[in-house]
Amino acid sequence: MDFNKVKLIYFSPTRTTKKILEGIAQGIGADTVEHIDLTLPQAETKTEDVGTDELVLLGVPVYEGRVPQIALPRLEHIKANNTPAVLVVVYGNRNFDDALIELGDLAAEWGFVPVAGGAFVAEHSFATEDRHMANGRPDAEDIERAKDFGSKIREKMTGAASIDDLGGVAFPGNKPYRYIGRSPLQEKAATTIEEICTLCGDCEPLCPVGAITIEDKTIPKNALILGGLLLDPDTDITSGGSATVSLGIVSAGDLHAADAIADINGGPLWAPSPSRIRSRQTT
Repeated sequence: MDFNKVKLIYFSPTRTTKKILEGIAQGIGADTVEHIDLTLPQAETKTEDVGTDELVLLGVPVYEGRVPQIALPRLEHIKANNTPAVLVVVYGNRNFDDALIELGDLAAEWGFVPVAGGAFVAEHSFATEDRHMANGRPDAEDIERAKDFGSKIREKMTGAASIDDLGGVAFPGNKPYRYIGRSPLQEKAATTIEEICTLCGDCEPLCPVGAITIEDKTIPKNALILGGLLLDPDTDITSGGSATVSLGIVSAGDLHAADAIADINGGPLWAPSPSRIRSRQTT
């Protein structure tokens, strides 16, 4: 099956998910690659159409083992029409739980045909130099594994006569999905260290939930800081990557992802290293 374009559609506050999708796209080797970034609040008002002659790489971070609730209104504006899609979730330390199977179900509702999927490891937003949680990921080896996954997707796509030959991918996870409850961490309100903050305004346009206002001081709008992300207190999101708040300034840092445990056309292809956190890919 031929496709004219690869579209990368992602919610990626720390740019980790974006990095993984870019690595997969390099392995696919498409002539045209388009980015649709749903990270900022403005994405909630945009509608994007994708066609049957395109391949979509759809990626989100994992928040408490699920697709981020904050990303859902933005993803729902993507209008697909029997469009083949590769689904990617990125998680920081423990497990991706039901995020991939949930994303698969949602993608089907939105008009996509899931043809492959992967769960990739990223540096957790709680990681520090003293508290290692997949620090420094993805490294060069991770990107090579993402490229290899992309090349296998290309083989699967070109070997299929039509979209009907590509569906039916089974993703790991449970139904009903893992319940998302409130975490004690949500009791920590965001604050600004006024003697250090320079009021440069860099944080205001980078906040994924639009929770910061710059006037004569930095004002977190009744928001909560969690996993480096400023959250509205009515939002049930309690972990995962995002822009980080440091000394009153948001820095959209480059975090990290991915090892490969691939399941290509049925048979498991393991490429683990004992010292590395592993990820899973399925086509």
